[in-house]
Amino acid sequence: MSGRQTYTITALAGPNLAGRRRPKGPTIELTPAEAEYELRAGTIVAADQPLPAPTVAPAVQLTDTITLTRNGAPREVLVSDFVALLRAELGSAEPPEPSVGLDLSAPLSTDNLPVS
Repeated sequence: MSGRQTYTITALAGPNLAGRRRPKGPTIELTPAEAEYELRAGTIVAADQPLPAPTVAPAVQLTDTITLTRNGAPREVLVSDFVALLRAELGSAEPPEPSVGLDLSAPLSTDNLPVS
């Protein structure tokens, strides 16, 4: 195993590493050339380095789209526009600026939501 180094497998790793099946244990022995891509992808770290802290993406972001269904017809709507509609309908604080042509000066209803 000359020239091989030990790397710790991270939570980002899939079933294959460096072109072969992932080993059952928490580490893998690779040459620097074999490890290069996996290091950049974050699927392994050098054995003497700490594992990266797991990152959790927010469940929903304002730039995500959601599908609303009315009378059986689906409509794709940005979350930011849906939040603006809810705030306006519920009479709460000033709604955020919409990201696409949602006219907040007109009475709001699901009929005038932008459709993608």
